[in-house]
Amino acid sequence: MIKHHPSAELIAAHAAGELSAALSTAISAHCELCDHCQQLLLDVEDELAFALFAAPHTTDTAPAKIDDICHDIIQQTPTATAVEHTARYVCINNRNYRLPSALQHTKLQPWHRFGPISRMRFELEQVDGSRISLLHMEAGGKIQHHTHQGQEFTLVLAGSFADEDGRYQQGDIVLRDGQHQHSPHSEQGCLCLTVVDAPLHFTKGLSQVLNLFGHSIY
Repeated sequence: MIKHHPSAELIAAHAAGELSAALSTAISAHCELCDHCQQLLLDVEDELAFALFAAPHTTDTAPAKIDDICHDIIQQTPTATAVEHTARYVCINNRNYRLPSALQHTKLQPWHRFGPISRMRFELEQVDGSRISLLHMEAGGKIQHHTHQGQEFTLVLAGSFADEDGRYQQGDIVLRDGQHQHSPHSEQGCLCLTVVDAPLHFTKGLSQVLNLFGHSIY
């Protein structure tokens, strides 16, 4: 059961097209896994559509523009058959993971391994400096104790992990920032989608050396 969701404000901003491409992709992927947030997103989109159609038209071309917008939405919405046909998988440690529809067409870089942690970045250009990646943690894996210089959104795509604040499983989306210090670990292993807009800041032990290379590895 999914227990951790994006805020209603974040979903509304996603529906209105106000989020970065990376964060919007993460919210879309979560909504695909979460019936509750999927319905909330549909409700917000209905409200926006009603407001658009109810707004007074100042020019004769306004209805045509609205028709164009509706046509684009219909054209971009994949059918169930199309989603099945374009299903995309990533493979690591001889296991295949199916990616959500929102991640079907974005180009991926190769896996990079750091001990029990592997990362695969998406080639998605971001004007705000944020980066979106797949993060795989092997069974028994752990990320050293750290905080954040910006925001980090983590969506669990498969498996589960835990930190000082709780346990997170498939579909959960978790926000961490400079107010949090944690050391995520996974007993069974997990695959996550992460969106970060600044480097991590390691706070304990030898891992603090990594702070010297923060802008290169986040």
